[in-house]
Amino acid sequence: MAVKTTGSLALSEIAAEFLDSQPHSMSEFYAGGGKVPAGTTGTNGAVPTSGQISFSQFYGTSNVSFYSISGGTITTDGNFRIHTFNGSSSFNIASTSNAYPIEYIVVAGGGGGSGGGNGSDDEPGGGGGANRGGAGSGGSGGGNGGQGAGAGSGIGGEGNPGGPGDGNTGGGGGGKSSGGSVQTGGSGLASSITGGSVTYSYGGTGGTRSTNYPGAPGNTGGGGGGGWNTGSPGGSGRVVIRYRYQ
Repeated sequence: MAVKTTGSLALSEIAAEFLDSQPHSMSEFYAGGGKVPAGTTGTNGAVPTSGQISFSQFYGTSNVSFYSISGGTITTDGNFRIHTFNGSSSFNIASTSNAYPIEYIVVAGGGGGSGGGNGSDDEPGGGGGANRGGAGSGGSGGGNGGQGAGAGSGIGGEGNPGGPGDGNTGGGGGGKSSGGSVQTGGSGLASSITGGSVTYSYGGTGGTRSTNYPGAPGNTGGGGGGGWNTGSPGGSGRVVIRYRYQ
């Protein structure tokens, strides 16, 4: 709970916010001095690190220091900062002292769809499985890729099985939230960690004798579509980290 922003302010109120035991002295409350986190600011600006210090400089201050982090593509959503990694990059933490938790998701790349044999007795390829690892991990099995073959199984404890083919249509890949069926891929999992809802880790669509289905969009971890001739690639992965920064 932050120090109030107006009205009469007592030393005991400042001490209560910054967990100081009696006897109290203003010299204990310089920023970075052990009681007050470095960089603390309030209604009237920054708390000094040395020299003159007064009660008025503590209006609106709080005993919270925030993470200092760099790396990836950085965006904000209200009081939260978001780091998105769509490829290789460094993630650097300069300060780890924070009263708030870090949220994150790790989305692995989706499986590619398989292709059929292109013969009169060959079945179109199954949709690719999706795979989402890390916090709240998901995943999937692949779809059926040949006539009479059973559905691919999901990764134990993570994904759902793909769907079977029927001779004319490939099985859909399994998704995070449900298994695949004939042609239809399993549903994925929606996340709003970036500030807007994005669905990850869905199963790819099984191909038909007349259609090659497209690959999954990049950075979704979705399964690629199956094809009569050639299967399509799965969506690439993504890592997203979110934390309060103010």
